[in-house]
Amino acid sequence: MQSHDRGATWQSINLHNIAPVRLNAVTVVDNFAWAVGNAGEILMTGDGGRTWSIQQSNVDIALNDVKFINAREGWAIGVQGTLLHTTDGGVHWRIESIQGSHPLERLFLLDQNHAWAVGLGGTILKFGDQSPPRLKTAN
Repeated sequence: MQSHDRGATWQSINLHNIAPVRLNAVTVVDNFAWAVGNAGEILMTGDGGRTWSIQQSNVDIALNDVKFINAREGWAIGVQGTLLHTTDGGVHWRIESIQGSHPLERLFLLDQNHAWAVGLGGTILKFGDQSPPRLKTAN
């Protein structure tokens, strides 16, 4: 769905060559947006939502959240402790290694050096551009 009047009305978007998917989260930076879904789907638009394309996540598991710092650098998280990172707007997604396999549910990004993911089992993951992901599991 897309709105041109700040949500007063909504119109369906025809995603011509994209099979129906369940989308779990979306993030917006200027005219760019990314949405993640249940089988590793990452959809991207660079024209304010008029057209969408599929990006290759290199995973086939549910992605639960996605956030971008700017139009180039972003992170996506999902089940099995999945953490993905891109520095080119999602043209290439890199799987980041973490110690843990609890599903990651939500992301919060302050800037390139201050980012957190939270998940099941009390999982809190601190990461950023200048440091490898560090996992802390709350008891």
